[in-house]
Amino acid sequence: MVATEATPGHFSSLGIYVNVGSRYERQYVPGESGVCHLLDRMAFKSTSRRTAEDMTTEISQLGGNFFCSSSRETLMYQASIFNQDLEAALDVLADTVLNPLLSDEELAMQKEAAAYEIREIAEKPEMMLPEILHHVAYANNTLGNPLLCPPESLPVMSARTLRDFVDAWYTPDRIVVAGAGMSHQALVDIAQKHFGHLPARDAFPDGSLHLSSSSSSGSASSRSASPSPSLSSSSGTLSTSSVSIADFSTSSLRPAQHAPASELSLAAQASASAIYTGGEQYISSPELEFTHVYVAFEGFSVHDDDIYALATIQILLGGGGSFSAGGPGKGMYSRLYSNVLNRHHQVDFCAAFHHCYNDSGLFGIAASVHHSFVGSVPQIIARELESLMDANSRTAVTQAELSRARNQLKSSLVMALESRLVEVEDLGRQVQVHGKKVSVEEMCAKIDQVDLPKLRRVAARVLRPTITASSRGSGMPTVVAQGSLEGLGDVRSYLANRGLGLAPNSTDTAASASPGSVPRQGLFRRTFLGSGGSGEASSSRGLHTSARVAAERPSSSEEIPKFFRPQNREERRSSEGPPSRHVLFYRDIVPPLFRVLAYGSIVYFGLHLGWVLLDREEQDARHASEIGTLQREISQLKEDTESGVARVADRAETKAKSWWSSLVGR
Repeated sequence: MVATEATPGHFSSLGIYVNVGSRYERQYVPGESGVCHLLDRMAFKSTSRRTAEDMTTEISQLGGNFFCSSSRETLMYQASIFNQDLEAALDVLADTVLNPLLSDEELAMQKEAAAYEIREIAEKPEMMLPEILHHVAYANNTLGNPLLCPPESLPVMSARTLRDFVDAWYTPDRIVVAGAGMSHQALVDIAQKHFGHLPARDAFPDGSLHLSSSSSSGSASSRSASPSPSLSSSSGTLSTSSVSIADFSTSSLRPAQHAPASELSLAAQASASAIYTGGEQYISSPELEFTHVYVAFEGFSVHDDDIYALATIQILLGGGGSFSAGGPGKGMYSRLYSNVLNRHHQVDFCAAFHHCYNDSGLFGIAASVHHSFVGSVPQIIARELESLMDANSRTAVTQAELSRARNQLKSSLVMALESRLVEVEDLGRQVQVHGKKVSVEEMCAKIDQVDLPKLRRVAARVLRPTITASSRGSGMPTVVAQGSLEGLGDVRSYLANRGLGLAPNSTDTAASASPGSVPRQGLFRRTFLGSGGSGEASSSRGLHTSARVAAERPSSSEEIPKFFRPQNREERRSSEGPPSRHVLFYRDIVPPLFRVLAYGSIVYFGLHLGWVLLDREEQDARHASEIGTLQREISQLKEDTESGVARVADRAETKAKSWWSSLVGR
């Protein structure tokens, strides 16, 4: 599929969007979990046509911005280049997508880099907790798969695993080529040159395509079938963009047959729907500066008509950090800033978030507070969420707040599309998800249709769900916290008592909602990491304290995935084996070097400050001397002036007397 946005400009942007991400990785296949993360890192390396050096040189000569990024639902290869370099840029993008060499040497280097990246992210709660939130909210299925490669998968990840994954999923029906700043026919012609030879087939005809669970087995190559039909241009449905769709026919790679026990079908994984389970996970890390709490509910998919109202609610809640430069458009009048950050100095961060996917979503509030304030977090979050549905209280949403939120959402949408890369990514993802481009005017019109009754209805739909026989989700909130947990209490039960989400005991069967999944008990009850002993339940602000009886705590940390278990530095190093020279350099040489530079900078600035102060004292002394001299000169001038005036007066008086005497004598 080819899509273009013919907006004029000095630069053009290109993107190849593959409909595959971590949600399609099969966690039960050894080495497949995290494959998209490694494919992301292996982009723009050696191909069958270029060495890694040639690839780097050509990208540098083009002078553009080439990058690859992976998400839960797509792999994006994008570039921003001069208009005249369109064909050369697409040649580079297509080469890295279709012809990656995936050499063992390059993979080993990227696995080391990925391991370092994972360790760094795992030590930053603001980056790691959203991952854990997805893992808990979608336990054992699709969107709950880790976005980063789990450390235990790195040793068994092989080039053959990556090759099998690429051959299985990188098919024409899952690829969108998008561009902004060029004519539609020009991009169609170039795309036909690079992608026209790909085989045309349905994604995974039932029973027609299987992939071995062993990385050493043969791959089901999708490159051997007959070429696809021409990517000829078709008239677009919008005046601002055009979309061409190839006439893909069904062409199975081998006859339908029953899969052997050693093979696993990909068809179920390709069509599996995200099942929201809800849950909670608590990580005791009292050494952290703040306690981080995330509370989420199942949101809407990107296809839902209420998605614009939910986006407006997120802007309405707003939020951010305790420090802000302020000013117009910074969200300083959002409800979380006005009601939370400006009233409670113990809150370092509080903001609403909204993750939207093809068939589900997550909506909620995240907060980072001082340990002494952790017991108040559930009440604050519940209060702000309840106010969205209340029409009569003094905290109800006003028309002025709604208008401001709608305007902020529209302005952020329009301003973001000023970027070429954002424009082409928006085009590619919309065509990939909707099969068409939704214009900015249409989106702004739908945002303007959000009124107060609709806002309250949508908020109630998310925060007070009704579970029916056809519902996939559990209706329970998802709670993830890390830090000092003393006083936090049973957040889900507290929220249920306030009418937010369903109570945990009302959806005990949610763990079995995913066919074939094995429930992880640690994800559906209070789980503490690194906490020992037992405590008695007591009341604190209407909540139970975080102490639980020993029988409710996991007997070991094995219930928590290794990827999410915090380790101290010694445990981490002992489990990694002998470090490579790159790790030794960054671990043992770079930190001391930075410390030396930091100490040297402190000494330099200290000496400089001392010199400035001494110089200022000398300047003050000189200024005082000059002022004294000037004052003396002024005094002398004043005296001279007074004496001169007196002499002039005496002379005048003498002359006057002389004149009077002569006048009388006459």
